[in-house]
Amino acid sequence: MLLSIDPEWATAIYDGDKEYEYRRIPPACDPPFDCVLYETAPTKAVTGEVRVETVVEGAPTEVISETVAGTPHSRDGLLAYFDGASKGAALHATTVTEYDTAVSLEQLQDEFALSIPQNFQYLSDHEYIALRSVTR
Repeated sequence: MLLSIDPEWATAIYDGDKEYEYRRIPPACDPPFDCVLYETAPTKAVTGEVRVETVVEGAPTEVISETVAGTPHSRDGLLAYFDGASKGAALHATTVTEYDTAVSLEQLQDEFALSIPQNFQYLSDHEYIALRSVTR
């Protein structure tokens, strides 16, 4: 999966300060699965990946209560993020790998014909393997 993420939160994941990534719409795949992290502006590049071992789903207040201790987010900030959503999800990132070589937006578009999603998009095995091959 290709997951768009704010650079601040990607850094927190790489530094070990953030175990959960929140989404208003949960992915439609069963864990465990790998997520390639695309950092939005100003970085605009794929910079690493995480293994998602579990996905906590439910009413936003339940998801937040169960996971907020594993993130630098405030409870109020998460409530604002989930405002208006009847359901939410927290992806539990376990194995974290920051790539030696980032893959720029231009390279993603030109070499891999990938467009960047607002939330996430699924990658084929071929796309995932090809993408990882240029990061090391």
